[in-house]
Amino acid sequence: MTKSLHELFASDIKPRTRFVEHFSGDALDTFRWDTTLVNNGTVAMSDTSNGGLILSTGTSSGTSSAQIDFGDKKQFGGASSIIWTAIHSHSATGESYSGLTAGSTQGSGAQGIYSYVNTAWKTTNFDLYTVGAGGNTWTNGTIAGLTSNHSHKLELTGTSGKSFVDGALNCESTTNLPIAKMQPSFGLSSTDTTNKTINITYCEAWEN
Repeated sequence: MTKSLHELFASDIKPRTRFVEHFSGDALDTFRWDTTLVNNGTVAMSDTSNGGLILSTGTSSGTSSAQIDFGDKKQFGGASSIIWTAIHSHSATGESYSGLTAGSTQGSGAQGIYSYVNTAWKTTNFDLYTVGAGGNTWTNGTIAGLTSNHSHKLELTGTSGKSFVDGALNCESTTNLPIAKMQPSFGLSSTDTTNKTINITYCEAWEN
């Protein structure tokens, strides 16, 4: 099984659907990413070393959100993987969904596999949320790390969905696995005036 772009060049495995994003340059590639679901928040390139892309909720007094996805171009099947590097900044009134989704709005209950953060009613760890055709499963993660940079991987097969953080297994689910076509998606929301952010510097997705 191919695990990364590096391994693809170092092996004789036939290439499959694969997507790579470095989040570099002076603007987000809007031919690839859609930002129409941003509500009171912002999506912007960072003017810092290795800054990448920053999704911010802003400080609006109402519900605010920032999200990027492929604009409903779902190019990845039920057995796929996605990796990304990011810094999450959250509090009890903010939540984020990162991963592969069959929907177009974060938290909509659409089929998918997500790394989820909400300290209000979950933990300070990176939890796993899998949604299949018949329901959903929450799996508590074992690895924490808000406000610091981490590498994430979600791996979906026909029998399990796994979350890895910095190369270590964080948690695993074997129930309610998605079988629909999916797209990469990153989003966060807030219900107070404290700005919440996700700083993403790399993303890669492929079919297993």
